Amino acid sequence: MDDSIGYWSDNEIEFHLSGVSLERQEKIRSYTTTLDRELSLKSYLLLQKGLKNKYGISDPPIFTYNQYKKPSLINYPNIHFNLSHCENAAACYISERPVGVDVEKIDSFDSNFAQYVLNPQEYQQVEISENSAIEFTLLWTKKESLIKLIGKGIDEQTLPNILQNYSQYHFQSIINQEKGYVATFCILK
Repeated sequence: MDDSIGYWSDNEIEFHLSGVSLERQEKIRSYTTTLDRELSLKSYLLLQKGLKNKYGISDPPIFTYNQYKKPSLINYPNIHFNLSHCENAAACYISERPVGVDVEKIDSFDSNFAQYVLNPQEYQQVEISENSAIEFTLLWTKKESLIKLIGKGIDEQTLPNILQNYSQYHFQSIINQEKGYVATFCILK
């Protein structure tokens, strides 16, 4: 997790890009704002650091993508990872099992959007919680991390109930109210 976001200049980003795969350099440079380039770069650098620390892999990771654009490591198919970023943080999770991660900024609670993506029980849970914005963001990051773990597109019919049968998954969430984000990691048990 990296929550020191919004501090790099374009020159600093270009400096750090020298150690990044050409494919990822193109992706990072395709973003229109400095912040988005920094976020994408920092999540990739977290992956690089994790791969080096955990597996001794020092080459820049090169991705391949499934039909739903879920990335995997082209040279290490048994190492699973997932990246995410929002304007307040960047996250990476690496595992020997399929994994998904989502990090989201805690915004004000939007009742209309919540009713669209939550089932009635979840919506009630958000409504009665002490902080609806945090509770909604927590549920939303759980759903997104599970979707990213599965690596398939999800339609609006499936989204409200996607957490109903998740006993085969383990979720871990970090709520950072000071920095204003929630991060959730989902891993296949």
